[in-house]
Amino acid sequence: MFCRHCGESIPNDSTFCKICGKSTSETPDKPISPIFKEEYSPETRKKRTKAAKKTNSCVSGGCVSIIILFIVIGIIGSISDSCAAKKLERAVANEQFSTTAQIKAFMQVKEIECSANSTGWQAENSSQQDIVNDLYRKFTILMDQEQEAEALPLVESLLTNVPDTNYSEYIRQLNELKPLIIDESLAAEIEKTIEDLVPFQAAEEAEKLLANPAPSNHGYYVNSLSSWLQKIEDEDLVDRVEGMIAEHEVLAERENQQRLTTQAQQGREAQYEDKAEDALQTTQLMFELLNPQATINWMTTQSMVIDDGTKIFVSFEYSVVNAFGTRVQRKYSVWWNYEMTEIISEQDDFLHFRN
Repeated sequence: MFCRHCGESIPNDSTFCKICGKSTSETPDKPISPIFKEEYSPETRKKRTKAAKKTNSCVSGGCVSIIILFIVIGIIGSISDSCAAKKLERAVANEQFSTTAQIKAFMQVKEIECSANSTGWQAENSSQQDIVNDLYRKFTILMDQEQEAEALPLVESLLTNVPDTNYSEYIRQLNELKPLIIDESLAAEIEKTIEDLVPFQAAEEAEKLLANPAPSNHGYYVNSLSSWLQKIEDEDLVDRVEGMIAEHEVLAERENQQRLTTQAQQGREAQYEDKAEDALQTTQLMFELLNPQATINWMTTQSMVIDDGTKIFVSFEYSVVNAFGTRVQRKYSVWWNYEMTEIISEQDDFLHFRN
C-alpha cells in the first residue's frame, strides 16, 4: 500500500507512515495523484538508480578519454619536436660553413634562439641543445681562424720592423696578438722576439725612472726599479739602479712611518670625538649651576683633545649683568684631564661691555 499523505510505499498493515509520520487512517489535505505514486514507486526508483549509474559511467569515461587525449597530444608533440630536431641536425651536418657570419645567418633563418654563457650557448628549445653545441664548436673554430687571419699581417709587420726604442709598447702589441695566432711556429717566433727584447726594455724603463726620481710615494718607486733590476744586463746600469733603490728605501721608510703616525692620530681623533662632546656638555652644565645669572644662549663654543688625549680643552663666551646693570661679555676656558675627573686649570676673561 501507499501512504495517503506522501505516497511512499509502506507495509499493508502499517498504522503510521514511516516517512512522513502521519496516520494512515487520516484523510490527506490533498489526495495523492497516481502520477505522484508512480514517481515514488520502487520500480521508478530502480530505473532512476540505473540511469544515474549509466550517467556517472559516461562522465567517468569522458574524463578518462580527455586525459588520454592530452597524453596522446603530448606524445605527438614530443615526436614532432624530435622529428624537427633530427631534420635540423641533418641540415647543420649538410651545411658547409666557412665564416662565422654564415653560422649566424643560418641560425636566424632556422629560428634557432640561444643565449651565451660561460661554457658556450644555451638553447631556448631544449630539444635543440645538441644542435646548438655543434654550431658553437664550428663557430669558435671559424672565429679563431678569422682572428688569426686578421692578426697575421700585423704580426708579420711587427716581426720585420723591430724598433730601436719604445720597447714596452712594441712588446705590448706582440703580447696582445700572440693569443690569436694558431700556428705554433709563428707563436714561438713571437715568444722568442719578446724574450730577446726584455733586457732592452728593462734598460729603457730603468733609465726613465732614474731620470725622474719620485718626489713622494717612494715605496712604489722602489718597487718599480726593483721589478726591472733582475732583467738588466748592463752592469753599470745595475749599479746605478741599486744605488737609487737604496736611497729611496730610506725615504720610503720615513714616508711609511709618517703615514702610520697620521693614521694613528686620525684614529685617536675619532676616538676622542665622543669624549670631547661629553666634556663640553659637562662644562656647560657645571657653569650654569654655578652661574645661574649668566646668559649663554648666544655663546660660541670650542672643544678639543690635545697632548695625545691626556687633556681636554673647552671654551665658550657668555654674557652677564654686573652690579651697575651693564651687560658684560666674558670668555670661560677650562682644561680637564682625559678621564674628566679633575679640572687642571680654568680661566674667566673679560672681553668687552655690551649695550
